[in-house]
Amino acid sequence: MAFTSVAVVMGASRVRGFISLFLGLALGVIGIDAMTGQARMTFGLPDLLDGVELTVVLVSVFAVGEILYVASRFRHNDEQIIPISGKAFMTRNEWARSWKPWLRGTVIGFPMGAIPGGGSELPTMLSYSLEKNLSKNKDEFGHGAIEGVAGPEAANNAAAAGI
Repeated sequence: MAFTSVAVVMGASRVRGFISLFLGLALGVIGIDAMTGQARMTFGLPDLLDGVELTVVLVSVFAVGEILYVASRFRHNDEQIIPISGKAFMTRNEWARSWKPWLRGTVIGFPMGAIPGGGSELPTMLSYSLEKNLSKNKDEFGHGAIEGVAGPEAANNAAAAGI
């Protein structure tokens, strides 16, 4: 009853829910039966006697899903090459707009990088959020605002230095 209710609650497609249920059960019974000591669904492979590791299954499921997604996008070749415009060096206006976000990003990133297990993702997101909240031009964010690039990048680099 529990398996059926889980499969039904899985979402809009009950068929997909039942397929997921049966695949999970099939993977769960691989190995040695605890009651009888008999090998189940090992197909003569000694590596399967211990069963299938959950981490291997999860990584495989997510990797296969991503592979299929990327492969499906190759059929639709609607991508365009956009030529690079602009200069190789920053203008005075860009320097004026970016030095404060650089400093704020560094101040956020370095202490976070010093925290064990802190990583660089959290200070980067915090810096981006701060710059977006402090910005006078919030509509530029998500479209290449220099503050939204300079601050988080400084936080990322400072977090790596804090390690």
